[in-house]
Amino acid sequence: MPNPAASAPLSAPAPARHILRLLVALLAVIVATVITWAAARSYQRLLARDHLGVALGDQVNGFAEPLAVRHRLDLLHLRWYYDYSPRLDDAPPGTHKVAMVRGGEQNRTLLSEITRQATRHPGHAWLIFNEPDLLEQDAVSDAFLAARGEDRFQHYARLVHAYATTITDADPTAILVGPNLFNLNGQGMAWLTQLEASYRAEFAAPLPFTAIGLHLYAFDPTWQTLPQLNAAANQRFLEEILAYARARQKPVWITELGVMWIYHDMTCTPPPAATPSQPTPLPSCRGDRPAWPEVTRHVTSLLTLARQSGVQRTFVFSSHPAPDPWAAVPNATYLLDAAHRPTPLGDAFLTLP
Repeated sequence: MPNPAASAPLSAPAPARHILRLLVALLAVIVATVITWAAARSYQRLLARDHLGVALGDQVNGFAEPLAVRHRLDLLHLRWYYDYSPRLDDAPPGTHKVAMVRGGEQNRTLLSEITRQATRHPGHAWLIFNEPDLLEQDAVSDAFLAARGEDRFQHYARLVHAYATTITDADPTAILVGPNLFNLNGQGMAWLTQLEASYRAEFAAPLPFTAIGLHLYAFDPTWQTLPQLNAAANQRFLEEILAYARARQKPVWITELGVMWIYHDMTCTPPPAATPSQPTPLPSCRGDRPAWPEVTRHVTSLLTLARQSGVQRTFVFSSHPAPDPWAAVPNATYLLDAAHRPTPLGDAFLTLP
């Protein structure tokens, strides 16, 4: 007959069980404390970098999944972003998405969509225009203006008024940031002052922007400067906008900062023959020698300058590779590669306060 005592399950003496419970409880407290500390540190880092944001250049007017967007922002330790659209419905929880309204001939934003988004999502920032001084973006042609019987700045003044009125009627708490100029040929400041004069003439009021927005790029139209860097021109334009905004007691946002050609070299194949479906074909340009060290120093120095100059918020272009239609390679800056790994610029960006 088996011995009952021998077959019974072994159990620790009562004092040992008590100590074991205490150790388990202590371990749970330690784990919870570490998790809370890590979460607090992460949140503090986000707050410290709340002056930074990113443009999702590869998602222009796209419909990125909120989880995918949140993953990008988490990798870059950011909360602020935009994707060149007026949509706010798809912003992931815990992020600050900025809406954009466009002003070109083919990409005009519907007032009804603005009303819908602003009503449903009060308190957001809105970028009014994306480079209205650049024809490939929100600039309109002379022929377009002639057909409407308007001059350039009268046209944009009326469009600013329509957009601003529509947004603030739906959401009086909205933040309006514009006009987000490219500064083509160094004429950005002249463009802005002419817009302001036309707006006063049309509406007897100052421009309705809450903050003055600009882009910081260098552009040599001869394409002899490779990569496309010009720190002096960037600093000059920033100083001009800061002085303009200071005189009007407005903050400044750099709504796009980057480099539009990041290679030491450039080779282009001529555009194909025009066809009815493609009346203005584009060339195909590529570079084979990335200039990451020079590009990284340039961008990080501009970010430091912006911070020291009191710029309220700066958005870097772009989170991921976003080649222009004429480029066979990613031609402009990006912080993460297609596999979400930081580029040399991305590594440097992550060390910024």
